[in-house]
Amino acid sequence: MGMYWKASHCVYDCRYHVVWITKYRRKVLNERVSSYLRKVLEGICKELHIRVLKIGIEEDHVHMYITVPPVQPISYVLKILKGRSSKVMRKKFKDYFSEFYLKEVLWAVGYFVATVGEVTHKVVAKYVEDQGKKDIEEECIELKDSGLC
Repeated sequence: MGMYWKASHCVYDCRYHVVWITKYRRKVLNERVSSYLRKVLEGICKELHIRVLKIGIEEDHVHMYITVPPVQPISYVLKILKGRSSKVMRKKFKDYFSEFYLKEVLWAVGYFVATVGEVTHKVVAKYVEDQGKKDIEEECIELKDSGLC
């Protein structure tokens, strides 16, 4: 099973794969910019108590695999990640970005987000459905690769 995290009054494993792109899909995230952006994103995540599992940066988009506390809506997390990183990056690389953008902008509107887990929805649905039922053959309900039986 996955790694669980503790917060006040809960234990959680809320993992997300998030992706966002540069405005106009411009290829502005070169090696120097990407290196600094990685540090900026890690700093923002640390401040928000978000665990960064992986970061991947291409020339025109960012991928993050993160664990987010359940009290923080993912829409809020993306708003902060994109907003703060854009502001910091535009300040640090003002002259460089002015070659590509007339306005103070870095990211396109919107993002992609998907939840990530260790157990499929079919396994969870079966487990929940079988709760409260007595197993006639006294076998335990098996969760795929969980070792809970």
